Amino acid sequence: MVTWLSIAAVVVVAFMGWNLYRRFGADRIRALTAQMAGAR
Repeated sequence: MVTWLSIAAVVVVAFMGWNLYRRFGADRIRALTAQMAGAR
């Protein structure tokens, strides 16, 4: 039982972290490309 709860907790944390990474990663990449375009 504890094993299944631990596995479920890891999956939930990984899923939430992946969503945050995608959201902030996209914003950061967009900001970097805008910065590079503005520097030219």
